Amino acid sequence: MSQNIYNVNNFFALTNRRAYVKMGAWADFPAPVCAGAENCRKARLSKDMVLLKILGVDFGDSRTGFAISDSSGLIAATLETFSEKNFNKVAERAAHLAREQGAEEIVVGLPRNMDGSVGERGQKCSAFAEKLKGLTDCPIVLWDERLTTVSAHRLMNETNTRGKKRKAAVDKIAAAYILQSYLDSKN
Repeated sequence: MSQNIYNVNNFFALTNRRAYVKMGAWADFPAPVCAGAENCRKARLSKDMVLLKILGVDFGDSRTGFAISDSSGLIAATLETFSEKNFNKVAERAAHLAREQGAEEIVVGLPRNMDGSVGERGQKCSAFAEKLKGLTDCPIVLWDERLTTVSAHRLMNETNTRGKKRKAAVDKIAAAYILQSYLDSKN
């Protein structure tokens, strides 16, 4: 059965066994897990690679976007946008999603200025990561998120996403960009 999925909510497209990883780049998707070790999905991955799911977070004052990786750690997909201004409730939601999705690591976007310094927004994200450490056993990684929201807006311009759909999707797409950047650096 072939899957043909491409929309802003899923961020990545799957068509049969090929994955649309970033705008304009098709890559072969790993074969499903099977009985023979030589054909097994795990056997195709590098021996140094650890299979685990990772939760990506784009923390914001009023909306926070979440993304999740596949267990191979190759592809990030959008999860949800959580509209909440209460700092503690957002941290609790992130911890809940990590448990619910089986994530073993959490990547929180750290907004840096273009000169590399950390401003007020970056300090809020660092405080969020500290709060999250107290709510979960997962290791928390702060990851440079410069220009991820700009990239998310550019993607939505290319897909002609406007209005309420755009507002609802921008944060989870930015979270997927943050997470994909982190995954790419590991592979």
